Amino acid sequence: MATGKANVAWRYPQAATLFTPLARDKEVDREELGAEAKEPVYASSVRVQVLNGTGVSGRAAAVAGRLREAGFTVVGTGNAPEAARTTAVTHPRGLDAPAEVLASRLPDVRAGEDADGTPGVVTLVIGSDLALDDVK
Repeated sequence: MATGKANVAWRYPQAATLFTPLARDKEVDREELGAEAKEPVYASSVRVQVLNGTGVSGRAAAVAGRLREAGFTVVGTGNAPEAARTTAVTHPRGLDAPAEVLASRLPDVRAGEDADGTPGVVTLVIGSDLALDDVK
């Protein structure tokens, strides 16, 4: 019978800072890990717009559902203006940390600044490279 006492809730991006080097058989940078722990960014504070660049109907809604389950605040879904092969996270100036939190939950995705981004919102454009099971 599960009691919930053995559950661990990982904080992102700190968890990615810990596990990514381990997965790549690299040394963990303790200074970087410690610096991120001082000012954590919680998933619930990250406002995300999810755009479907795959052409597969319903993909933005499915990914948005996974992100909500992970605690993110999804503010909207829609279609990307053009097809995307690779998944991308973009953000307006000043949202570096929240964008990194989102990117850390997706495989091989890096966040980039977009001067024309929606203020206060991180945008996720789903590319054909992202499988639904990759969203953690």
